[in-house]
Amino acid sequence: MRKRHLGGAVLVLAASLALTSCSDSAKVGAAFTAGSARMSESELTSLIDESRKAQTDLGVEVSAAVDIASGALNAHIWQEIVNVAAAARKVTVTKTELSDILNAEYSRSGKKNVQGQLASIGYPPRMAEDYARLVLLQNKVSQQVAGGKTDAAAQAKVAKFWSDTATSLKITVAPRYGTWDSTALQVTPPQNPNTNPGTNGNNSNQVP
Repeated sequence: MRKRHLGGAVLVLAASLALTSCSDSAKVGAAFTAGSARMSESELTSLIDESRKAQTDLGVEVSAAVDIASGALNAHIWQEIVNVAAAARKVTVTKTELSDILNAEYSRSGKKNVQGQLASIGYPPRMAEDYARLVLLQNKVSQQVAGGKTDAAAQAKVAKFWSDTATSLKITVAPRYGTWDSTALQVTPPQNPNTNPGTNGNNSNQVP
């Protein structure tokens, strides 16, 4: 089973999620809900603004096709799924592991480039360690579920585990940011780009 590296995982987030309903009170003003976790629309807007500023400050080229809102929603929803799974299976990471994966990616791709990619999915530089933790926890949990095996049966077992975990969280996404596609397993931006702050209607941060 292939491990996720920080750089590659930035643009390809393997998440198995499902859209279900939650209480109306939890949905009010929420960009997304996932179990007990909730990101408000104002928090998402602030995160998008901070991420855009980070890209400008870093001097990285920003593609017109990049949809930070959808990318951020996909990544932060996945973070909640992984956190729940890791807690249930008592999986943790150390500060040394976090430093090692970040330093390795900075050496491989360049610190500014990695930080720019992370900002494109709503993880400005101050949150780089949070994303590194997401990647490490997902790798460890997947390996634990697979029992050290890498064959097709093990991969199917891992995929089912993440799908079941996500379904249990009853994930919802605010309509103004698009819809949760339970078949493609990603946030689909609204057809009218003017209804979605932070996006031009294209999404280059899709979850396969």
